[in-house]
Amino acid sequence: MMKASLSLCMIVKNEAASLKRCLESAAPYVDEMIIVDTGSTDGTLDVARMFTTSVISCPWNGSFSEARNQGVALATGDWILWLDADEVLECDQDPRLLKELTGGHELLLSVRTIHYTGKEANPAEAYQLAQTRLFRNHSGFKFIYSIHEMLNAEEIMERSGRLILPPIVPVSIHHYGYMDNARKNKAGRNLRMLEQAYASEEKHPWLEYHLANEYYYNGEYDQAVKQVNQSIVRFLLRGQIPPSMLYQLKYASVLALGNEQEFRASIDKAILLYPDYVDLHFYKGVILYRNGDFEEALATFKHCLTLGDDNLNHLTEYGLGSVQAMQYIRLCKEKLNEL
Repeated sequence: MMKASLSLCMIVKNEAASLKRCLESAAPYVDEMIIVDTGSTDGTLDVARMFTTSVISCPWNGSFSEARNQGVALATGDWILWLDADEVLECDQDPRLLKELTGGHELLLSVRTIHYTGKEANPAEAYQLAQTRLFRNHSGFKFIYSIHEMLNAEEIMERSGRLILPPIVPVSIHHYGYMDNARKNKAGRNLRMLEQAYASEEKHPWLEYHLANEYYYNGEYDQAVKQVNQSIVRFLLRGQIPPSMLYQLKYASVLALGNEQEFRASIDKAILLYPDYVDLHFYKGVILYRNGDFEEALATFKHCLTLGDDNLNHLTEYGLGSVQAMQYIRLCKEKLNEL
């Protein structure tokens, strides 16, 4: 069987500081690179041309999806890998692995993504999740939504009668764009674009979720709860179970607000939907601890240890199934005089 060819498709703007590291990490694995630039004024184009002649200038029209789709339309590979300039690709085996993995009958493949959140790239301050970053070319895939774009994977997979959850391959993507300084630089732009989309005809359940996420990181927790609840309702009205990360954001916001007792019963309903989601169990434990229910909280945090940190089906904060749960176990035992 011939190995499948692989195209890297990216969009960039003023990414000279990080682009070289990204492209160097991907170069051993891909057969071509297609980079769409939406108006860089630094040295981004010079860096891109060090790696490929397929550098396309595209006037910015307010839609990340349209820019990405221009690159996808030019790709000649059997498969497409998409990255951002603030990401680094890591393959757990050798450079041929990606090509060998893409020779089967799958349409989509997931990889492990690690999203760092602190001042430095510390694995103890990160979230991880399986994301679909590899898709078969010429299969109808395209990016949708003007900001926080995503593949129309649900539409294509339903049409093909295949499972929504694609296999996870031994590839990792390290994402540095949520770190403190990087996020501050993008926060105002993201919120402005999301509010513009919200005021327009572009309405979809993920829009409220991403708005809630921006409000959360801005410390506007009441607005975050309001928006994520709207997102949950919108998914339910579609006849869909809301994705687990919506509940993670909801209860993180609730705990930050300090009015968790109002939501004590509702978190059990979320756990019924996602019984293997360690973050929800951890948040329940915190609610119980703050309410003085130390024995039940202790049992909950012990259960977090059994769930661990490695479930990539959910957006999981590192440590809630290990070190942070252990810290709360110690606090509970102190309250119960069990140390």
